[in-house]
Amino acid sequence: MYYFVTLLAASCYAGMTICMKIASQSADGATMTFVRYGFSFLIVLLLYGISGKPPIKTSVLPIHMLRSVLGVLMFGCYAWALRDLPVSNALSLNAAYPLFLPFLLFFFYREPLKLHRFLLIGLGFIGMIVIVRPQMEDYNLVASLVAILSAICSACANLTVQALRKTEASYTIVFYFFLLASLGSFGWMLATGIHVKNLPWLPLLGVALFGVLSQQLLSYVLKYLHATVVSMIMNSSIMVGMLGSWMVWGEQPRVLDVLGALILIASMMSLSVATKGVKAPCNKESQRQI
Repeated sequence: MYYFVTLLAASCYAGMTICMKIASQSADGATMTFVRYGFSFLIVLLLYGISGKPPIKTSVLPIHMLRSVLGVLMFGCYAWALRDLPVSNALSLNAAYPLFLPFLLFFFYREPLKLHRFLLIGLGFIGMIVIVRPQMEDYNLVASLVAILSAICSACANLTVQALRKTEASYTIVFYFFLLASLGSFGWMLATGIHVKNLPWLPLLGVALFGVLSQQLLSYVLKYLHATVVSMIMNSSIMVGMLGSWMVWGEQPRVLDVLGALILIASMMSLSVATKGVKAPCNKESQRQI
């Protein structure tokens, strides 16, 4: 059952991405980001009342702010990349954040980067190169680099969660993340201008609903399954995204895109197994920053 729930979480993440792709044709990244995090914060407030108003006092507000900035940047970059990239390509590159974690852990925590892990990371980067294909048109190359930047932001956000876990309760971490991300994305939306007319409300609602569902399902299964197993199953969102693109837009995946995605998935799955048991920021708040 828990494996099926994890697969459902991956499907919801792919569904959110497809809705983002549809909405990106007439809504900007700031609007999508605010809808995503604002809707989630309403859910968090509801849980706050239901759970008896747990304490939310914090002494590390700057770290909460940093995590929220990284989250908004990640989602904003992801939304931007989706304007010009196929869903499957954007999903593959955004999901590659585990490839950057070992380097960040090495620089900030001096965690050794062993040879076999380094080789697996190299394999993952080969998959990314196959997907990006630098000889492509400039706009696709830029969009691909922005999608990779979203993965880097996600990896950095994972490290902030590790720091927060030392002093903060789980609910406190979630509360401040969505509060500050909502405020930050609202400020971004004000700065770029609020355009209420002709907004794609249905796809935007899909972004919010699928995003919340994916995150809640992910939090649930992480209580019962090892994070390594969950991470491997979540990679199926790439294939679900390919299938969704085919069904919605009739986009048949190109051979090189499928090959690159398979190489990337194989690398991340192997890396998950190789790092099992290693002290790393891998818990229900840090899995897949969405």
